[in-house]
Amino acid sequence: MRLVFTRLLRRRADLEIVGRERIPRRGAVIVAARHVHHAFDGAALLQAIERPTSMVVTLDWLPPGRRRELLAALCRAARWPAVIRSEQFAPASGKRDPEAVRRLRAAIEESVAVLGDGRVLVVFPEGYPNVDPHGSPKAGLDEMLPFREGYLHIAARLHRQTGNAVTILPAGFAYRAPEGDRPRMDDRWRIRLAFGKPVTLGPNDDVASVNRTVEDEVRLLSGLLA
Repeated sequence: MRLVFTRLLRRRADLEIVGRERIPRRGAVIVAARHVHHAFDGAALLQAIERPTSMVVTLDWLPPGRRRELLAALCRAARWPAVIRSEQFAPASGKRDPEAVRRLRAAIEESVAVLGDGRVLVVFPEGYPNVDPHGSPKAGLDEMLPFREGYLHIAARLHRQTGNAVTILPAGFAYRAPEGDRPRMDDRWRIRLAFGKPVTLGPNDDVASVNRTVEDEVRLLSGLLA
């Protein structure tokens, strides 16, 4: 998987990595990253992190059926937790999607397990990238959605179960294409990936407050805060 992503990135982008020394060499780590490009973000992070790494991915860009089930099976084999985004939980009908609930529960268990094994878990707390062939709620490269708190609840759950703290590592992305800021799928990108100051969620810390701290650091690393 690293080889495939590395080749993809070399063909389509020029990557600069800043703050690589901030990646812990051991222990459970959640990388909370900005989500700009549907494919290149993950490729860049896998190239930067030289440790066993899992990545939370979404399945709902594929319709229910054989292709979605195949992708889910590949994710299980790779130990990549797979979810249906929360918008699927309460659609217009008001009924919770049973598949979304089932996959969320499985993804939480898998996330706790990979962290318990001392792996790195990459999450994109915005939920959606800016550049996606399937569409995005974001307009332009500089928009960033508020971070969802799910990754911190995973960290808190592991701490309750094992007593081990999880390091939260903010990661910011800045993308530019030669033609300017209007994203096109076939552009060759210039990508800057920057890792920030690690954060630890303590047993008595307020999750919302820690989430704001991580989000602000990611905005700063991405060049979106003065």
